[in-house]
Amino acid sequence: MTISLLFVANVLLIMAGDVESNPVPATRQTQLPITGELESISSRNAIKDLTLVVSALKDEVASLRGEVWEMNIKDEVFQLQSELKEVKSATEGFKQRIDSTDNILSQKNLIFYGLEERNDGQRETLEDSEKLVRNVLINELKLDGADDDSLVAIDRVHRIGKKTLNRNCPRPVKVCFHRLRTRDLILTKSRRLLKESTVHVSEDYSDQFRSIRKALITHLQEAKKMSKNYKPRCIYI
Repeated sequence: MTISLLFVANVLLIMAGDVESNPVPATRQTQLPITGELESISSRNAIKDLTLVVSALKDEVASLRGEVWEMNIKDEVFQLQSELKEVKSATEGFKQRIDSTDNILSQKNLIFYGLEERNDGQRETLEDSEKLVRNVLINELKLDGADDDSLVAIDRVHRIGKKTLNRNCPRPVKVCFHRLRTRDLILTKSRRLLKESTVHVSEDYSDQFRSIRKALITHLQEAKKMSKNYKPRCIYI
């Protein structure tokens, strides 16, 4: 009877799952699945950590690339600015040389203003322009030999600017004399004898010199309005 009760109790315990029917001590084979699962969990964690590190490195590399790109752009901009300064300096030097050359080439030139220009639609020839200039030299400036090209030689003469039908005043005439002495004599006489005339004679300046001269004349006129006793002075440096 006792043996039967023990057997029944053993069966009930087995069915309940609390004990094994033939318990054996833990061996290597029984530990392998557990070890493999632990290693799998550890590997997944390591991969996850590595993924985070790689992502952080990618962000850092992208940031560094942006900084390097900005540095390269800044260097290029700085280099372009330096080159631009050099070009501007060289251009300014060329402008000064051209202006100086123009002034030298224009030394024998005079500009005649107020010479009548034909408005009949016919083109004024160079001979017509030269004839108008010589008439002024003969009749108004009383220049000896003005009708003789060997005494008062004219190399070139032409109107300045484009002719328009609605132009109220005649275009100026630029005259290049063969001799500088002749040019200076005509300029001196014109300042004295053409004060009451409709014809005016001036020197031929370069564009830059003309612009500076115009600004100085404007300044002089304003100064005269402010003070009647104003007298311009030349300052030599």
